[in-house]
Amino acid sequence: MAHVFISHVEEDERLALALARGIESAGYSCWYYERDNLPGQSYLLQVGRAIDDAEVMIVVVSPHSLSSAQVTSEVVRAHESGKSFMPVLFRLTHLEFQEQQPVWRQAFGAATTLRIPASADTTTVLPSILLGLDAMVRGQKTAPPVRPASDPVESSGQETRRSGRFSVLATKPGRRAALTLFALVGAAAIAAAVLILSSSGDTSGSASGASGGRSASSASILHAPNSGALVFAAVDGEGAQAQVHAINLDGTGSAVLLRNALFESDPKWSPDGKRMVFTSRSAGNRDIFILGVNSDQPLQLTNHVADDLEPTWSPDGALIAFTSLRDGNRNIYVMNPAGSIQARLTDDPADDFHPAWSPDGTRIVFTSMRDGNREIYVMAADGSNQRRLTDHTQNDDQPAWSPDSKKVAFVSRRDGNREVYVIDLDGTGLRRLTNDQAEDFQPAWSPEGGHIAFVSTRDGHREIYLTRSDSTGLRRLTYGTTDKDQPSWSR
Repeated sequence: MAHVFISHVEEDERLALALARGIESAGYSCWYYERDNLPGQSYLLQVGRAIDDAEVMIVVVSPHSLSSAQVTSEVVRAHESGKSFMPVLFRLTHLEFQEQQPVWRQAFGAATTLRIPASADTTTVLPSILLGLDAMVRGQKTAPPVRPASDPVESSGQETRRSGRFSVLATKPGRRAALTLFALVGAAAIAAAVLILSSSGDTSGSASGASGGRSASSASILHAPNSGALVFAAVDGEGAQAQVHAINLDGTGSAVLLRNALFESDPKWSPDGKRMVFTSRSAGNRDIFILGVNSDQPLQLTNHVADDLEPTWSPDGALIAFTSLRDGNRNIYVMNPAGSIQARLTDDPADDFHPAWSPDGTRIVFTSMRDGNREIYVMAADGSNQRRLTDHTQNDDQPAWSPDSKKVAFVSRRDGNREVYVIDLDGTGLRRLTNDQAEDFQPAWSPEGGHIAFVSTRDGHREIYLTRSDSTGLRRLTYGTTDKDQPSWSR
């Protein structure tokens, strides 16, 4: 069984590792990032068990960590998971801690606060920590074997994406614990996240640049889409209010799912069909919101002065990739459904946008301007192994995966106007799917793999069309006089 999770910032790394060594010397095995990180695996996808597996969280409370949104999120998650706390103060008075972090104070409850002297001598607190651990594991017949601690080792690539902080987890031998990289901003945001997540069962936090789950104006989903239905955005008859609609593959069952002034664009249903994310300008700029089927209170997931948009779900519903302009240009980020922005996956001076998660969960396809025009790129789900998939002087854009994760549909102007193309994941097998003088764009591959929906202007305005993946059986799916776009499929 896991024992201790040590939460700290990069500036207190040596202090945290000294605590880990002391814990190991008493017979408790420790896991920490610098030694035990598994190369080639996404730490974002390992995030689920780290805090949940621990019995105790040690928090190094220092002037640096007080302002850390990531440590705050770990505290919130541990509190929501019912973990015991051992706060350790370093170069900070108890009063300063209480005044500057009331949320931590509330989470710690009646936990005894220990103090490490300015000399950073952890031997002054280790006896108390070990006594507390012994009391909590009393009755255990044998202690876990000791794994000697080692000096930190630089790790290529992932350290930057972990935003300058490390987590240490004491765990049973042979177990690779997940790394936690949650981040939250502000006491008010944390309090909102605690209330909302405790009711939803999601114990994840919220991050820098995120609202931490701030409630928005009231809205409610009128209907949940049928499994395999096509979801799309539209406007009402006067074009004043955006709506979310759904229609079945055979053209039946047309229904309005959401009609609310808060909604603007990018409707995407979660894989379990219980939640929808979307983009809204209700806060002045574009931010991402989430709304549950049984909820009338949308939750604002991002809250940044720059635009956040184009959310897309991972196939297991655990993460949301999206586009953000917070770095001065468009980059691709990920967060959990509570609003925790974990990492920037792309970091290029050129724009990266339009992310789409592969159905097998291993890759993300996106559009990039790094070659001077729009090209389709593919990367691993953790942001590594970025490579170009298309190579043409004209723009290639709006990628969409086939259900078997072996092909990508996309939009290209290589024939003069926008048409839908399909290409194999290895860059071969390019073929044009549509061929019309009008614009065809925004492809969306059906879950059963036999059809591709897309938007076309061949009727004078935007309507949704459907074609088989072999280019046969073209038919119009939606009718009316107002624009419809941004099609996606419910699972």
